[in-house]
Amino acid sequence: MYLALKILGQNIKSRFNASEINEQIFSFLVRDFIPVILIGGRFEKKILNKCPMNLKMYFNGYENVENIEDLIAQINESNVKTIILGMGSPKQEKLAFEISNKIPHLHLICVGNFLEFYFGTVRRAPLLLHNTGFEWVFRLVTEPKRLWKRYLIGIPMFIIRIIKLKIENSFTNN
Repeated sequence: MYLALKILGQNIKSRFNASEINEQIFSFLVRDFIPVILIGGRFEKKILNKCPMNLKMYFNGYENVENIEDLIAQINESNVKTIILGMGSPKQEKLAFEISNKIPHLHLICVGNFLEFYFGTVRRAPLLLHNTGFEWVFRLVTEPKRLWKRYLIGIPMFIIRIIKLKIENSFTNN
């Protein structure tokens, strides 16, 4: 995103990292004892017991979300207003959309793989790579089968589209 915004002429002062933003959100939730529901991952009870926030419910993102009506009923009964979805894109966004259509006024936070980092079930890239724009290389090397399309096809296609957008905008602005 940093590179895309630079190509489009935005004055971006520094890079930002979604995992660091998610860490700040989690710190806020913990500090203010905000009850949450986690949806995502395949976490064992011993891992969830390490969760310092006011965890009200946990749903395995691979098994417990098949019956959306049952999931909605349980969320409604909980009276929790903050749900964190860590199922990866686009699955988590689709589920967040379904939930928000059935239960308005929830805070739905999609965090991708962050829950895996947070609970320590997946190792994050070394700090040097976090804000240089190359954390994706570490992730590609550690999970090539799952991520090769995203990084070797998806990123170049995204950059090509950004460059096309820049070219189109330069013609329309002249």
